[in-house]
Amino acid sequence: MKKTLLLAIGLICLNNALLYAQKDALTSAFFYQKDGRLDKAKEEIDRATTDESTKVKAKTWYFRGTIYQDIAFTEKPEYKGLSADPIKEAYEAFKKTIALDTKSGEYTKSSNNYIEQIWGFSFNDGVKKYQAKDFTGALKSYEMSNTIKSGDTLTLLYIAYAAEASGNVERVKSIYQELFTLNRRTPDMYRSLSNYAQKEGKQSDALRITQEGRKFFPTDKALAIDELALISATGDLDKSISKIEEGIVLDPTNASLYLSLGSIYDKQSADSKKTPVERTAAKKKALEYYAKTLEYSPDNVDANYNIGVNHFNEGVTVSKKVNDMTLNDYNKFGKKLEAQAKDHYVKALPFFERSYAKAADDKSVRTSLKRCYLALGRKPDADKLAD
Repeated sequence: MKKTLLLAIGLICLNNALLYAQKDALTSAFFYQKDGRLDKAKEEIDRATTDESTKVKAKTWYFRGTIYQDIAFTEKPEYKGLSADPIKEAYEAFKKTIALDTKSGEYTKSSNNYIEQIWGFSFNDGVKKYQAKDFTGALKSYEMSNTIKSGDTLTLLYIAYAAEASGNVERVKSIYQELFTLNRRTPDMYRSLSNYAQKEGKQSDALRITQEGRKFFPTDKALAIDELALISATGDLDKSISKIEEGIVLDPTNASLYLSLGSIYDKQSADSKKTPVERTAAKKKALEYYAKTLEYSPDNVDANYNIGVNHFNEGVTVSKKVNDMTLNDYNKFGKKLEAQAKDHYVKALPFFERSYAKAADDKSVRTSLKRCYLALGRKPDADKLAD
């Protein structure tokens, strides 16, 4: 009888001990955390947050938040791998605490303070990782900051930078659209979106995005030039001229704009659909704009070369007339026309030489200079230029 009674008492004590241990996981977690034993603290707090009697308490989730935050901040390597994402776990625990506590409760107030710390930690961690060129890690940290304080435009910008650096194009696009809705925009945002559209072969979208950007930034030079390039790609030369002229008003010393105008008028001078008068006028304008290019960029290879080509081709046209003459006509006009042809070759030469000085490896430049030397009877100079 005594043995049976002792066995019954023992079983009761054992059950009470087990019940106490189950309920005491929160207390155990607290003391393990206090002693710096984060592995044990995590084990106990995880148990407390799954137990039916403690998982409904704000206090349980509050301590889970502080323990996981300690894991995130620890410098001890043996504890760093206890959680794949401790800062996120801590944040979610503090949010759970606030949901279970009253608005003015002690745990709510402390949790809000911890959440503010987590926001600062995440943002600064993103900066450090970005500077270390860990762009994927930086993006993750910035995203955490944005989860805590959504709609913060500075955080959104940093997310975009990290997303772009890590190659996450779709995230960049979504962030810029979000910033636009918050009335935060820059010319570079529109330029990036336009560049992405171009890489995807969506030229019309690229032009639409660029033109939308110009509505907000009508005096931005880069956007103006981008719009010009996109319009030029469509082959609408007249519209291109209009846009370039707008660009010149914004940036009157930009040699590239004058070069572009010269190139367009050069194309028009060769357009068989235009009248001879129109083609002549276009050629004159082309030379004027090439000359204007050289005012701001004297060594510009394209401008020098194109002026040289125009003069040289004029010489070739005159030389052809001489070659097609009858002997009688040659005796009357030949010498005069030969002098005219030579004059064009003489005018072309310095432009070819300046172009060659900057682009000696360009086959077209080298061949044109060689032909010009030969036209002027300077064979030794032509022979120095390898084919």
